[in-house]
Amino acid sequence: MKPTLLLSALAAITVVVMASFGISVTPTAPLHNLPESVAAAALFVCPVADPVFDEFARALAMFKKELNMLFLFFLILTLAVAGWAFYQNLIKDKFEKSSYEHAFFLAKWLFWGTIVVSILLHAPGSFRTVGVKGTNEKFVLCESNTPGSRPVRASAVILRSKLSN
Repeated sequence: MKPTLLLSALAAITVVVMASFGISVTPTAPLHNLPESVAAAALFVCPVADPVFDEFARALAMFKKELNMLFLFFLILTLAVAGWAFYQNLIKDKFEKSSYEHAFFLAKWLFWGTIVVSILLHAPGSFRTVGVKGTNEKFVLCESNTPGSRPVRASAVILRSKLSN
């Protein structure tokens, strides 16, 4: 194995693990110092960074049932084609790699199509999108040290499922 490939893979794994667990190389100080009396009742929100992508993901989510049905159809089709190729190889009593070409083709497209659709369905802010009472803007929950964060009362935050759009 090439050392640069190994180093690149280790670097990518390190970045993913650090981002997943919120580990920072240098700790950042909070931008807002709230008194302890209100700190327990405050949440921090930031403006939505890319509302176009979030709106696209929300529009695509309306067809989630149809996408799941399409996925299941192609999964069963892939299994049927692979099963038929396996059956034909058993009847001939020899293995022919060429009989599995269609099954491999369908499996590859099903795998990558599922990944692309999953990424499109789950926008970066789709699980953190909230609203704030008294404003029509959409926000995402963020940390106190995120640039652009604003402290708001926790009771003023509206969950994404209760937003009108």
